Amino acid sequence: MAQRGGDLDRAEAEARQALAIYEPLDHPEHWKVYASLAEIARARGDAATADQWQAKAAAKRAEMDRRARGDAGDQGGDTGPAAIDPADPRHREPMQALGALAQAVYQARAQGQPLPPDAAEALAQLANYPDPLPTYAAFLQAIAAGTTPAPPTLPEPLAAIATELLAALG
Repeated sequence: MAQRGGDLDRAEAEARQALAIYEPLDHPEHWKVYASLAEIARARGDAATADQWQAKAAAKRAEMDRRARGDAGDQGGDTGPAAIDPADPRHREPMQALGALAQAVYQARAQGQPLPPDAAEALAQLANYPDPLPTYAAFLQAIAAGTTPAPPTLPEPLAAIATELLAALG
C-alpha cells in the first residue's frame, strides 16, 4: 500500500477504490479498509476524520464477528456476501473498477510491461470473493502473464468485458 511509502494521497485513492468493490459485496474483511482510512487520516493530522473511520471499522468488524458466529442480528439471517448485480445501482462503481482492471491488464500486456502492483494486488484479492469474481480474476491474471485463455463462462457484463479484452488483444 502506498501509505507505507508515505504517499497518503495514493494510499487514500487505493483504499477508496477497494471500498468501491468491497462495500457493495459486503466483503467480510472490508472493515480493514476503514481502519486503513483511519490511519491515513491520522497521519494527515485529521483526528476527527480518523475517529469517524475508526468507529466505522469497529462497528463493521463487530458485525462481521457476529456473522461469523452465526448471529446475523438485524441482517435478516443473511450471513454471506451479496452477489454482484450489474442492474443494482450500488454496484456501478465495483463494475467500473472491474472494467478498469481489465484495462490495466490490456495496457500492461500491450506494452509488454508487468501489471502495476495495485492492479496485481486487486486481482489477487478477487480470489476471496464469491463467484464469478475468482474466475474473472484468473482470466485477467492469465492474460497479464502473457497467455490468451479461452473466454471463461461469466455473467454479463463481465462476459462482455472478457470478450472485448480478447478482441482487443487480437
